[in-house]
Amino acid sequence: MKYTIKKKHLKAMVGALILAVALSTPAIAGRSDDPRPDTPSEAVTDEEAHIELGMAEDLLLFEDNRLDRHYNKTPGLILDGDASRSTEPEVERTPKKELVEQELEEKARLMEEEKAKEEARRKEVAKKEAQRKEAERKEAERKAAEERAALEKAEAVKEETPAAEQPATVEARPSTGASNQFLIPIDRPDPNYKGRPLSVSDRQTLEGLVMGEWGNDYLGAVLVAQCIRDSMVKEGTNSTAVIKRKYGYTAPVKRNVSSTVKKAVAFVFDEGGSGVQHPIYYFYASNIARGKWHETQNFVVQRKAVRFFSPRR
Repeated sequence: MKYTIKKKHLKAMVGALILAVALSTPAIAGRSDDPRPDTPSEAVTDEEAHIELGMAEDLLLFEDNRLDRHYNKTPGLILDGDASRSTEPEVERTPKKELVEQELEEKARLMEEEKAKEEARRKEVAKKEAQRKEAERKEAERKAAEERAALEKAEAVKEETPAAEQPATVEARPSTGASNQFLIPIDRPDPNYKGRPLSVSDRQTLEGLVMGEWGNDYLGAVLVAQCIRDSMVKEGTNSTAVIKRKYGYTAPVKRNVSSTVKKAVAFVFDEGGSGVQHPIYYFYASNIARGKWHETQNFVVQRKAVRFFSPRR
């Protein structure tokens, strides 16, 4: 219940209280339970004055606020019977939005990692491809350099073959039959092989090609001329240009041909002579080229650094 005390009622109450105390004090002082007249009455103890029931309503003082059983508790205080209600704040759960954001961030991170890996793989493939192309370029340059060196060396050879190495019949003269003139002995000669004279349609080209391929060494020029002749017989042609193109001769055709080369060409094509008793079709300079393919063929003879081969059977 809500009780209030007005100012006029408060004054009346205070006045009545004072009057009641004043009237009751003498009566209390005159009363005595002790029969002895000479015994002074005991001091009256302070007691609360009797208050009528009707006045009690005005004496009850309450705050001007309604009492509420569900008032706020003092922080940290847990009352009996309410221990289950904790005063500590509940731990906030992760919102769904934050979970979704975390999942998106994780997916983005994984995508970035995959993208970085793919980029690394692409760079590695490009690097290997560049290395392969660079290796091919260097190999091509090396082969070109070897060919140039071979040509330069062939042109630089100016030595003359000693007279002892030259056959007695080196002068060009007509011959109608096969020849058994072989200048260089070999370990495994072909008993069925015999040299033969052959007329060509481009003699000047023939001599210039032999000069370009070998130079001024007589035996070397004879071997080169034999390669050209044996190739012509095999292919059924008498054109030096056809053999040059088909068998991959790279040396230039020289205009100035030495007498040594002319004698070597005459010995092979006019007399039917040969350098060795074995057909030969290919050769390479082993000091300036690797000759991988040549070495898969049948090796016949070597003159200085130049190795000659016939097809492997």
